[in-house]
Amino acid sequence: MTRVVADQPLDERLGQLLNVEQRLQRQVEAARLEAERLVADARALAVQGADGLAPPGWPTREIDVDLETVELWGLKVVERTHRPSVVRGLAVRGVLPAPVEAAAEDAARAFETLIEQLLEAAPLEHLMRRLGQLLARTTRLVNTLEQRVAAELSSGLSSIQRTLEEREREEHLRVKMLIARRARWD
Repeated sequence: MTRVVADQPLDERLGQLLNVEQRLQRQVEAARLEAERLVADARALAVQGADGLAPPGWPTREIDVDLETVELWGLKVVERTHRPSVVRGLAVRGVLPAPVEAAAEDAARAFETLIEQLLEAAPLEHLMRRLGQLLARTTRLVNTLEQRVAAELSSGLSSIQRTLEEREREEHLRVKMLIARRARWD
């Protein structure tokens, strides 16, 4: 079922959405850089004498995300209704603490935090993409309409000008003939 969101002025809502989108993009980028740094640290520790990195994503699991279709400004988009918890601790992973595993655990936690931020940003990103697509479509339609209407108006204008010029010549000729008749009667 589609839920209709009460519309507020488009420019006001778009300004808010853009601010949130930019904030989320900065957060996601910062989380990605931190996670990559932690993975590099864990790999460096593994190379310095450990047998290798333990699989920090084990045991694997599915992440259920509940989405709802929402109608906003006549546009159907998705909205997340439930925020799943993605970040897990050592006990849930079943990994024993050790220097290398601790570094891998930090990296795994950073990537799970990144996943949570991506899940938070995804519906807004979807909305912004849909708005961009519709804006591009509307712009194309407006441009096509302008070109067609401008061409039709231009041809219509020249036709009207020819008609008016012809009527003016006819009127001028009629007035001339009336003046000539009047001169003959006098």
